[in-house]
Amino acid sequence: MITTIPPAIHDVWRSARLLKSVYGLACGLMQVTYHVFLYEHFGASPTALKMTVGIYMLMSLATVFLEIPTGALGDYLGRKKAIVLCFALEALVYFLRAWIYFIPAFGLSLFIAATAALLKAVSYSFYTGSITAWIVDSVNERGIDGGHGPILARVASASLAAKIIGAGIGVWCYLSGVVFIAFGLGSLAALLCAIYCGATMPETQSLQFHHGNPFVREARQRVREIMVVGWRVCIQHPPVRYMTVMFVGFMMIVHLVEILWPIALRSNFGIGQMTLYWYLITFGGMGAAYGGARLLLRILAGARMHPFTLGSPLRLWHWFGGICVVMSVSILVLGAFKLSGRLTPMIFLVAFVGFNVAFGFLMPAYETLLNVAVPTINARERATINSIGPMLVDVAIVIFALPSSGWSGETTVVGWMLPASFLLILTCIVHVALCRYFHQQVGDVSPQMVAVSSTFAEAAD
Repeated sequence: MITTIPPAIHDVWRSARLLKSVYGLACGLMQVTYHVFLYEHFGASPTALKMTVGIYMLMSLATVFLEIPTGALGDYLGRKKAIVLCFALEALVYFLRAWIYFIPAFGLSLFIAATAALLKAVSYSFYTGSITAWIVDSVNERGIDGGHGPILARVASASLAAKIIGAGIGVWCYLSGVVFIAFGLGSLAALLCAIYCGATMPETQSLQFHHGNPFVREARQRVREIMVVGWRVCIQHPPVRYMTVMFVGFMMIVHLVEILWPIALRSNFGIGQMTLYWYLITFGGMGAAYGGARLLLRILAGARMHPFTLGSPLRLWHWFGGICVVMSVSILVLGAFKLSGRLTPMIFLVAFVGFNVAFGFLMPAYETLLNVAVPTINARERATINSIGPMLVDVAIVIFALPSSGWSGETTVVGWMLPASFLLILTCIVHVALCRYFHQQVGDVSPQMVAVSSTFAEAAD
């Protein structure tokens, strides 16, 4: 049906799959338990909700100032070094979070949670820009230009599968009262991955990164130059600009829902129904996200039958825009049922599944479309360009987190209607602008975009 990964990039595929899988496993151990653990640790009150959201906002605010500089550092020193540092910091973050479990004092717990949030901001900032840039340029330098799409979709599938395993362990530990074990396992997994990266992971050879001890003045100047070029590409190149804006729209709501749904579930339905529905929502949602990533692979494989329509990314964009609508409507329906007083755990589950199908599709689809749009001459600044979207997401979270979290745990799902409405409106506006741009480019499609059709068909699985 579909050919396998080309032999020329097997080593890239193996390393990318391991990195994404370990990151997914660690996130699964933490994602559905950490913030509800903090919420309960701080007293399970409206004040505790604001404190928990405040910790997340602190991380987002720090990331605003770190995303672009860390992306530029990855472009300057090398993506491998940035990824090693990312996983080393992840190990420390998870260790600190496990430590909170043993500290009853509110003040010290809050301090450690805030410290972990700041370190997580540094780690996450290195990860978001450098990992995708490393995959794309490592594939392109092997003569498979544009073939990064299937690799990104496949590693997203691997990451989500590992995330399901991690979530199962994390939820079991939380419900068994030993959540610190899940956090400790996340720390160990990240540490081992950092060691692997340093010893085995290949660096991109076609790009000239700095080697040796960097002089502070030289490094500062070069990083500043990379940041300026990255911003210029994002602002002046329409496809990059439009995809970055869409990333802000859908990732803002993803972040808010991911950290708050356990609190919303607990507050609306009580601890008595949490065990069954927590498992159903956790695994149903993550399984749906895995299905969304596999759907993207099916679409990319269709390039064999529709090379011209995918040669221009417009066909993939139509899918992207439609899935954004699915994400928006899922959350709006959930909020509407809450406002009408008819919200049930099953409705929560169904809406959450639809939301996660969209998320599983959108993330690798965004990475594919954005990196196809990045001009070849700006491959050197790719990590910086990939960091701009996450930075703007964090700006949006700082602005919208509190109003979008509701005034109590019970009304959190109503608060989500604000970013969901924003995404729906944004999708309509960008769809018109992007379709107009692509239609204007008919007859002058870049060779890089034309190459996508054949390499998608060759590399998708």
